[in-house]
Amino acid sequence: MPPVDREDAVSRALRMPPGNGPDPVVRLIITHWMLGAALGMMCAAALLWLDIAGLRGLLLRADRVMWEGIFLLFGGLAITFGGVVCASAVMAVSRNDDDPDVGVAVFPRDRHAEASCRARP
Repeated sequence: MPPVDREDAVSRALRMPPGNGPDPVVRLIITHWMLGAALGMMCAAALLWLDIAGLRGLLLRADRVMWEGIFLLFGGLAITFGGVVCASAVMAVSRNDDDPDVGVAVFPRDRHAEASCRARP
């Protein structure tokens, strides 16, 4: 078996031609996910700073699980906000209007589904 060039395999996997940047779709997803994760971390910091629902006091009183709670709060909000911002960015991408049938399912209108049903006695 011939040796595998790791850089070439990664380039092919990410659709990166050698010497060029990443695919625009990959760049869009990564940058928007990072922006959303930063927004989620800012919201988590605001929750702790404003002490909403006594969350800061609750975490500071926890003896052994304080760091785990902080990690779960920041990580959970970062992943959630990152996913929401990334998904909204992908859905906001406009399609090419030159080809109207791209991405649109076309069903024939003259065919109808037939279903039979009987009245119960």
